[in-house]
Amino acid sequence: MIVCPSITKRSIRHHYELATPFYRLLWGRHIHHGLWQGEEPPAVAQQRLTDHLAAAAALMPGQKILDVGCGVGGSSIDLARRYRCITTGLTLSTVQRNWAALAAWRQGVSSRTRFLRADAETITFPPASFDVVWIIECSEHFFDKAGFFRRAAAWLQKVQQPSGGWGETCRSYDDPSLAGQGVATASQTAWALLALLAAGEKDSDAVRAGVAYLLRTQGADGNWRENFFTGTGFPKVFYLKYHLYRLYFPLMALARYEKAINCQSSTISQTQNVDSPPTVCGYRFPPDNEYAADG
Repeated sequence: MIVCPSITKRSIRHHYELATPFYRLLWGRHIHHGLWQGEEPPAVAQQRLTDHLAAAAALMPGQKILDVGCGVGGSSIDLARRYRCITTGLTLSTVQRNWAALAAWRQGVSSRTRFLRADAETITFPPASFDVVWIIECSEHFFDKAGFFRRAAAWLQKVQQPSGGWGETCRSYDDPSLAGQGVATASQTAWALLALLAAGEKDSDAVRAGVAYLLRTQGADGNWRENFFTGTGFPKVFYLKYHLYRLYFPLMALARYEKAINCQSSTISQTQNVDSPPTVCGYRFPPDNEYAADG
């Protein structure tokens, strides 16, 4: 949390109004650091960082991205052009907003990008407006970091189902009112848990209920059964079913929960309830032939 009296949103805006041309000249279109593997040029390392984060977020065409602290639009434009996402960039600076909009027009992605001069800590959007919140080297300007991430996670808690799981039908692409509605699945529950854990909600009732859901629905063979297609593919055209999503995302979410609560034991009761959170975490891994069968 920023507590220095001399630092205000106005002073941050003024800094970027003046310094943006120099940042662009010296730092390139991605005004952020890179992911280096050797002595490669900064532009290569910056692109590698963007691609690394896109892969970590499992971005798919048509997803809606909120790029917080978008600078001159480097990431927003790249995600729209190369990943076919729909991006909204936020910046405190009018200079950066106008620069980004012009750059998007020059690269032919104006229809898939928009840029707003707005404060990320106060701006509001309708529920389920975005699939991914993208932040690179911007959160240092937040005056209340924890509050920002709690706001981003609040919608997930709102749409959690009584079973403790989460689910959303692919029909939500055609009808946004269906956002957060659908039969609960292991993979979508895991995605929600990963987001809530990242937002620091490890001790919340929502996380405990989500963990209990995954433990309760895991089969004796270590598998979770999932009949629905949860992969975007191309929205409104076709959807995909990634057969391993139902396995590795729940395992990832449970492992992160275990790490978050600092479990020491290696087994876990399958009869945990929401009021009695798991204190031990262990997982039954499916047999090797299960992976071979699913491909």
